[in-house]
Amino acid sequence: FLGLDDAEAGGAPRGPTEQEQLVYSMIQPGITVQRLVDQGYMGEFETCRVLSSLVEQGYVECYLEEHDLHPDDADVVVEEETNDA
Repeated sequence: FLGLDDAEAGGAPRGPTEQEQLVYSMIQPGITVQRLVDQGYMGEFETCRVLSSLVEQGYVECYLEEHDLHPDDADVVVEEETNDA
């Protein structure tokens, strides 16, 4: 529908967008998603959309818990910030 559906149109694979490159460049060990939102100046929705796109393309992997990681498997860990009071 108007080219807005999620179906692949075929053809050559696209490279990362400027927004994806920006978010990817900010990812480093221990950084939180909230910090990516704050430093990227794209807003929460757009930052999360870009992160989702990076995961779908295989540039970033998600881990629910730190113990899921093996030191040889990942260079970057993105952790969720908790508000323990």
